[in-house]
Amino acid sequence: MGNFLDKFESLVLNYSRRIISAAILIALLILSWNFIFGTLNTFDSPNTELDDSFTLPDFIAPSSLVDVNDLEDNDQQNQLETEEDTRNQIDIDYSDEIDEMTETIFPLYVSLKGFSLGQEQQIRDYLSENVEGQIYGRSFSRNQRDDWVDGAVDYIDDLADYFVDKYDISKRNPIALDIEPATEDDVYLVRPLQKYSTDASEAYREHLNEVSESETVAATNNLDGVGQLFTVLYALGAVIFMVLMLLIFKAENSLRRSADAIEK
Repeated sequence: MGNFLDKFESLVLNYSRRIISAAILIALLILSWNFIFGTLNTFDSPNTELDDSFTLPDFIAPSSLVDVNDLEDNDQQNQLETEEDTRNQIDIDYSDEIDEMTETIFPLYVSLKGFSLGQEQQIRDYLSENVEGQIYGRSFSRNQRDDWVDGAVDYIDDLADYFVDKYDISKRNPIALDIEPATEDDVYLVRPLQKYSTDASEAYREHLNEVSESETVAATNNLDGVGQLFTVLYALGAVIFMVLMLLIFKAENSLRRSADAIEK
């Protein structure tokens, strides 16, 4: 009976060491996994930030009166009073872009609205006031203001190309034409930047929503990361405990073998 118990004890000790060794390996894998991803999550930051660029609208040729109604419904948003210091600021920051838009679109007013050359300043004033109300009346960063203005320049360029192609207008030497522009086109002459401003505002609202969602995801990841790092501490404690147990088993096995050798 004693022999059997000794063999059984030796079997238990041998397999216990193996089981503990396997458990240590698994714990180390869990520890490494949680440490790597816990650290990454803890220092995670939002993918989209408030001052990041956002997608600005392109000019789309009007195809129905729906576009006209949309512009008229939002017309009041364009009637913004401007301060003198803001006007001066836009002339400092974006004078060249305002001039470019004015030069691009003015031939349309000569050909379709009967403007004289002396009325070009009237168009420039409209563009200047419209742009300043949109870019300085929001919490835009400098890069976002630049993007908005660059997008407006491209938009006006595409709008002018649409009118030039449709009504056979000469950009270089515009003359008054005996043509009544279609209703869906005329509204773009009355408020050339209104559609762009409305769509850009919607794009900015979507950008703010993305920023909010990104911040929420980052905050959640940070909390998860802290939890994973605590898991690392628990796993480390378990590894240390199992290593001590393994050392005890090994020491006991060594003593047993030494005793057996002495007896022989």
